[in-house]
Amino acid sequence: MMRSKVRSRSRQPFPFTRPFAVARCQIALAVIAVCAPAAEFGPAPNRTPVPEPEKFGAELAARLRSAVPPEPAEFKGNLILVTRDDKVTTVPIISILHPAASNNWMVSYRALIPDRHISEELVIDHTSGRSNAYRICFETNQAGFPTNRPSSPGSKLTCVQFFFGNELTRPFAGSDFWLCDLGLEFLHWPEQRVLRHEMRRSRPCWVLQSVTPTPAPGGYARVLSWVDVDHEGILRAEAYDSAGKLMKEFKLGSFRKVDGRYELENMKMRNLRTGSESELKFDLKPSPKGVGE
Repeated sequence: MMRSKVRSRSRQPFPFTRPFAVARCQIALAVIAVCAPAAEFGPAPNRTPVPEPEKFGAELAARLRSAVPPEPAEFKGNLILVTRDDKVTTVPIISILHPAASNNWMVSYRALIPDRHISEELVIDHTSGRSNAYRICFETNQAGFPTNRPSSPGSKLTCVQFFFGNELTRPFAGSDFWLCDLGLEFLHWPEQRVLRHEMRRSRPCWVLQSVTPTPAPGGYARVLSWVDVDHEGILRAEAYDSAGKLMKEFKLGSFRKVDGRYELENMKMRNLRTGSESELKFDLKPSPKGVGE
């Protein structure tokens, strides 16, 4: 009964029910900004089993993979990297979303250094019915090795195409966000199963378990995602290794009211292996007077 009720609801493809607030989340990690700030956890989870968990899981993952944004968008912010010994590095970034067709869209992430040169750029090409295509460009020195000094003598921008496997566990801009995290690669794994229905951040969620039979060395073997029932956006995710040990945690952060709307202010990825944490903070600025009125 629960499943048929959810299916009958009229909703736009995840997560574009609020274009201004939610496009920022899609650019970052394809997650949803709920309507108002909430506590980290709502009431004690009301856990309800799900009938046909494999079938429902496969259908849910397919919908998440196939969602296409309705319009282009661009957002700016900072990646704040904090090591185990509390060393802090701030990396300015620009994210741009490019809808290309009804079943295809691209998102780019540009990591910048203080003088605003691009030091690293990741482009992910999403197309329904096939695996993601990844292209990453970075500055290299005369010897061909990556450098953090763009425009230094002899440096050039080098682009590499990544498809799957070990290359996708490469950190983006030295952060705890891997390429496979930004591409939500786990949604392409063969085993998708909805374990239960429960509350998270005061929102009803499906708990989706994604499993790969061939994890990359040092990579994820299983991912649990809390998917908002109403808007089908990921509120939280946990990644485990092949031994079942928790590796990383992703969660939405705080919200702030801008122009009368609650906007997602930040999101975090915590790496339990390294003790580090990466926070993506968005530049939230009120619209110029008269815009949107």
